[in-house]
Amino acid sequence: MRVHHLNCATMCPYGGRLVNGNGTFLSRAHIVCHCLLVESNEGLVLVDTGLGAGDLANPKRLGGIFDAVARPLLDPRETAIQQVIRLGFKPDDVRHV
Repeated sequence: MRVHHLNCATMCPYGGRLVNGNGTFLSRAHIVCHCLLVESNEGLVLVDTGLGAGDLANPKRLGGIFDAVARPLLDPRETAIQQVIRLGFKPDDVRHV
């Protein structure tokens, strides 16, 4: 069994001093949505999905409050599907979420 650690969304809220312990209270912190991709005998298992391609295509569905507080980068390279492909798998190889 092999486990891949994925960052499926980088968020940069204000409050660097409070969140990361450095910078000022108004500097941007950096936090990630940590997801796991597990290679199993029954296919890939994705534990959490982070922000997906649909979220990036239509960020309004995340909600204005989430966007204002979390300040996600919305980088398509961070979607789970893109990372699955970069690891050499097909999206259909993901059997369980």
